[in-house]
Amino acid sequence: MEDAGKRLVERLRLGETAALAALMDAYGADVYRLVGRVLQGAGSKEDVEECASDVYVGAWRRIAEYDAARGTLRTWLLILAKYRALDARRRLLRERRVHPLDGSPEPQAPEDTERAVLRKAELECLVRAVDDLGALDRTLFYRAYFYYESQEAIARDLGLTRKAVENRLRRLRERLKTRLGTEGEEGRSWP
Repeated sequence: MEDAGKRLVERLRLGETAALAALMDAYGADVYRLVGRVLQGAGSKEDVEECASDVYVGAWRRIAEYDAARGTLRTWLLILAKYRALDARRRLLRERRVHPLDGSPEPQAPEDTERAVLRKAELECLVRAVDDLGALDRTLFYRAYFYYESQEAIARDLGLTRKAVENRLRRLRERLKTRLGTEGEEGRSWP
């Protein structure tokens, strides 16, 4: 991690409120963009702003959990943002089902328990498979499919061509499909 990031983490761990403002300045656009993508179609602009604010509160409270050996501060913060936004999305959609008379869509049947358990198990297998990849492939996967970054931005940041990123992602998807035994399954949407 660069020196500025290390200093920011230390300041956050010391409880400096100015460090929280610096964190927001440094990563605010990334967090807002990711939260906005996850909440798209489920919440309003105010919901996005509230969720993004909750991300920073969570980071402030959980900064002791940050481990530089596992990733950058940006990556850690975006993972917090992703899961906070997914929780908010579920809550917002559940509220729609509870209040169908306010003009929101008709209630939908909740996902059955078996399907939810299977989905969670599949996600855990995918995360384990991605964690076993080399550093570059893991970075490409997370940036493309978790943070929704464009191939152009990834290529620029990693010093690759856009075509090289595209090819690596295609080969990576095929490798993961093979490893997870998902070839030929109908209805599965892979990134």
